[in-house]
Amino acid sequence: MTPLYTSAVTKELVIAFAQQNIEFKKQSVYLQIIIGMSRKNKTWQDALIAFFDAPMYHAQNRFFNRN
Repeated sequence: MTPLYTSAVTKELVIAFAQQNIEFKKQSVYLQIIIGMSRKNKTWQDALIAFFDAPMYHAQNRFFNRN
């Protein structure tokens, strides 16, 4: 058996990556559900069109401070 040496930071990074991956999968499932509902309901279809036609909000560009 090989010894496993990992730091606390490495463990935290692995946990953070796993949590982000789980959240991404949840969001993908939710989006697929909404897309499925939009096929049956015109309101959901209009909401999706409005959402994807809206420009992305880039807060980091507005609040970036070089100091």
